Amino acid sequence: MDVGFARDLYFREFEAKAQQDARISVHVALLSAVGGVLAFLIRSAWPGQTPWCRASLVFSFVSVVPYFLAIVWALRGTVGFTYEKLPSPDNLLAYSKGLARYYRENPGISGSASADFEDFLVRHFSSAATRNGRNNLARSARFYRAGQFLLWVVVLSAIAGLCLALNQVLPVLVSRGA
Repeated sequence: MDVGFARDLYFREFEAKAQQDARISVHVALLSAVGGVLAFLIRSAWPGQTPWCRASLVFSFVSVVPYFLAIVWALRGTVGFTYEKLPSPDNLLAYSKGLARYYRENPGISGSASADFEDFLVRHFSSAATRNGRNNLARSARFYRAGQFLLWVVVLSAIAGLCLALNQVLPVLVSRGA
């Protein structure tokens, strides 16, 4: 593997990290909006004096469970990941100079400082890209799971909202038909 390819892999995973980092803001916005809707639905149906209000309360309270699970999975997709970076430029320079000095002091040794330094870079790029790639896959899976829970919250909240709408519309329709 050459240095250019290894470098491209490394930076591809760092770009994917930035994408994962941006996903939390979308989840926070969605969870905030959906939480507000849930609060509105529960407040509107409380104290549940009609069968439709009670049904709305049931669906609203059931949707609170996947809502909190979505929060947990979004947090799990954010917290606890350590990304690997290359050594600092100072360390890279010191290592490069050390290799050059070693080969100057030992002229009979086969190989070259530049080849050894490229090998060093390839190993570090590959190691970091591998670890960072695993982190990105794990984070992506957790955000995906949070999205699935959020979808269930939306579906259950829509049913709760439909029950509230029926609670308002059915008495009007019944009184017009009578």
